[in-house]
Order: sequence, then structure tokens, then C-alpha cells
Amino acid sequence: MELKITQAAAGEYKATFYSVDQGGQPISVSKTTFQDGTLTFTMDAIGGKYQGKMSADGKTITGTWTQGPNPLPLNLDRANADTAWPIPEPPKPMAADANPSFEVATIKPNNSGATQMQGLVIQGRKFLTRASSLQDLLSFAYTCRSNKS
Repeated sequence: MELKITQAAAGEYKATFYSVDQGGQPISVSKTTFQDGTLTFTMDAIGGKYQGKMSADGKTITGTWTQGPNPLPLNLDRANADTAWPIPEPPKPMAADANPSFEVATIKPNNSGATQMQGLVIQGRKFLTRASSLQDLLSFAYTCRSNKS
């Protein structure tokens, strides 16, 4: 994964998440803060949250990724142009005269009790997700935030 963080002139932070091994398409980070050496960001589209503490030398952040019931350790290393993984080119838009179709689509009821999208995997033409509502999928597809209550 790659996480690109920028700071605007007004001081607010903005981040974009790329899962390089899952196609590299950008996933919006809903909110990013960095205060007193602690980085926190949330990704509403996939129900994820990260919190980590920056090392004294500013080269690493040691933290925890939470998505679903099992938090996982996730440590970030500062990358530069030489060490960052290349982000794959986005897929080409579909031709205007294309006939979109699915080879297989399986939709099953969500019996997990989860209310937010849990897990998202994109591998070429394969797209897998769990506990996703139609609103979650549309928000992800069009990179917009939902107004869930």
C-alpha cells in the first residue's frame, strides 16, 4: 500500500490511499489529522481507521489499522521517488459503444450484523466486498462520501 499525504496552505491534511497489489486505484481518505506526532486517518468507503505515532527521526510511523473486528499492526515507512512502489495506471474508460456485462455476479444477504463495508479486493476484473450496501458501492465507484445517519 501507499499513502500519500499532503498539507494545504491552511494547515489541513489530505491523504490518498493506494492498494498497489489490488490494482492501485485511489481510495479516498475521509479525514486525516496529524497532531503531537500522531497520525490518524479514516476511510469511510471501506470502514477503515488508522492511528500511529511518528518516530523521533520522522522516518516511520508505528500504528494500528482497524477494519472490522480485528485490529492489525501497520507500520509506515517514509518513501521517496526511489523507494516508492509504482502505482499502476488507471484502467481505460469503457468505449461508448461497449456492452457491459458480468460473467458471474453473486449477491448474498448480509447476516454478519456489520453495518459498514468490510473488506474490498480488486484484482483485475474481479471485485470482492463484504457487508456492502448499494449506497457503499455507489460511493466507492464514484469516489463520493455518503451521508449515512
